[in-house]
Amino acid sequence: MANGAEKVTEADILAHSEQFVRRKGRLKVFVAPTATFLFGVDGEYRQLCQVGYGADGSIRVAWPYVAVKEGIVSEVMMPGDGQPHRIKLQERGRFTSQLVKFSHHVSGRAHFSLTGKVQSDVGRQSFRLDGPIGRVFELTITFPEAFKPLPRLKRDRLYVNFTGKVPFPDALQIRGEWRRKSETVTSAHSRAGSVGPATMRLHKPTGEVAPVAFLSPPLECAVKDHMLLITCHPVELPGGADKPGIIFMGAFDQHEGPAPSVTTARFLTAMFPTSSTEEVRSAVGTIDLS
Repeated sequence: MANGAEKVTEADILAHSEQFVRRKGRLKVFVAPTATFLFGVDGEYRQLCQVGYGADGSIRVAWPYVAVKEGIVSEVMMPGDGQPHRIKLQERGRFTSQLVKFSHHVSGRAHFSLTGKVQSDVGRQSFRLDGPIGRVFELTITFPEAFKPLPRLKRDRLYVNFTGKVPFPDALQIRGEWRRKSETVTSAHSRAGSVGPATMRLHKPTGEVAPVAFLSPPLECAVKDHMLLITCHPVELPGGADKPGIIFMGAFDQHEGPAPSVTTARFLTAMFPTSSTEEVRSAVGTIDLS
């Protein structure tokens, strides 16, 4: 493994990640309290985000690797007709000068927070983690080459690398889906041999084949039969984005069961950085504690 004075290589990352692999039957998964997801181009690695679990299986997502501090977090309501709509964050949003994290608890309660720094006022009830499946989050990274490079590998941290072609793309999307482990094995293209912990997956809505990593909660917790399937692929740069930053969406409704009686889609979103900082702060208020 590379130390602080050496350049980390893909071989280092792969060898380091082996300590976090667990197997049951055909299924192989990564199991770690926190995983840092990377994007590598020609041996240069950028840290994009952290995804982790609590002891009970609650999920948290953080983006500490971008050099911005001011953003807006909001609950969003929009027509659920599948058509593109302009999201107006200021209608229900709040300003923050902290790089908050997103938490999705087993109960389904989801919110933005940062202990001792912000109030967890912006939240909503999403789907429970001990039953249904669905999208947990979508994180769009703008100008990932400007995110923090990987100087070394921390001993107790899992690193999962997604590889791209030169040059770095203008934007990436990392997507986390909550799935049952048994169904993932059943639906695998290969009917023999192991499945995971990193493989290729067909995304049926788009027809795109993209790399996917299986990130499991603690094997002794109540949601151990589920796991996150995390994909990463280049996307078009969002309109108006001209700086390194993130656009996060999470706390979606569950995808199983009868169709909802209402046609309004609800979720949480965060955008860093935000323009017109003082104007936004004055208009919507802040969740900062100081």
